[in-house]
Amino acid sequence: VLMSNCCVYDCAYCVNRRSNDTRRAAFTPEELAPLTSQQLRLLRNSIYARHGRYFKSEDLQRYFSQFDWYQPYREEIGQNDLSPTELHNVELIRSYE
Repeated sequence: VLMSNCCVYDCAYCVNRRSNDTRRAAFTPEELAPLTSQQLRLLRNSIYARHGRYFKSEDLQRYFSQFDWYQPYREEIGQNDLSPTELHNVELIRSYE
């Protein structure tokens, strides 16, 4: 989901958590099933945040603004802006939200 797994945080729901040494990959249903709707929402929107999306939702904007890597510069992210893996992850996450 993210560009690397070099994250300072160790969020249990995030494939890029500090303690996880796996490469960026597609999520599996088993990884998403135990997550709360709020965790799924953050996870899905982290894909868009990595592409510089500015969020109209204040809570998302506030959440992602705490990270140095977040540089918002666009309001919309189209399907052509996402990789096949990212598209897969967005759709799978949505199916669990």
